Amino acid sequence: MTEAVATEEIIDGQTMFGFRPGRGADISLAALLGEMSKHNVKQACTISAVGIFLDFDLGNQQTLAACRESPALIPMATADPRRHVGCMESVDKAAAEGCRVFALFPETQGWSMDSEAACVLAKAVCGAGLAVAIEASCSGGPSRVLRALGDSDARVLLIGVNYLNLGEALQVAKAHPGMHFCTCSLASVGSLEIIAEHAGVERLIFGSGSPANYFSSPYLRVKYGDFTVEQKQAILSGNIRRFLGQVA
Repeated sequence: MTEAVATEEIIDGQTMFGFRPGRGADISLAALLGEMSKHNVKQACTISAVGIFLDFDLGNQQTLAACRESPALIPMATADPRRHVGCMESVDKAAAEGCRVFALFPETQGWSMDSEAACVLAKAVCGAGLAVAIEASCSGGPSRVLRALGDSDARVLLIGVNYLNLGEALQVAKAHPGMHFCTCSLASVGSLEIIAEHAGVERLIFGSGSPANYFSSPYLRVKYGDFTVEQKQAILSGNIRRFLGQVA
């Protein structure tokens, strides 16, 4: 079991709750809130699994309802450009309902950020002033995200970057100053330190993928990483505060 420093503040940038087809793990809202309490997580960005795997309209409704019930949760909306119908409306609604982040899952859902529908959706999200979290765990993924964003100065969180495409992601970060890295899949030794050295520690945002994934794995990589106390606190909460437009 992990121990948190008394002055430590944790804001989790990537969590999920609800029904996920074919998954036996408990990812209920109660499980998410239990993990947050157990690890002293002050706030967490979250999204209903229904919005990712089944229907984004229903999922967005569930996300907003959960966040109204639990103020420590920060809603992440989503849409699936394969359906097209309702995508633009979901962006406007997300902004109107107070969502700060719009998440896209091309790899899980089986579409490409190179598609015209995806590019239009991504630019609409950026135009609405929302930060965007985009799945990019495969080779070529970060580059496709960069092309889809065009000359936008959007705040972007790459989810799933790992040792297989870290070099590519670092090149993308050089080209886009608003690009950030979620810690969830950065499991290789020294990967967080490499990003801090070559892109800046301010680009690292703590995300656990909890409760579908173990909270402790990414947390301990930050806690025992080669960082100053101030840098660790930036990764665990300060950077995401700026990413979300909160006062750091």
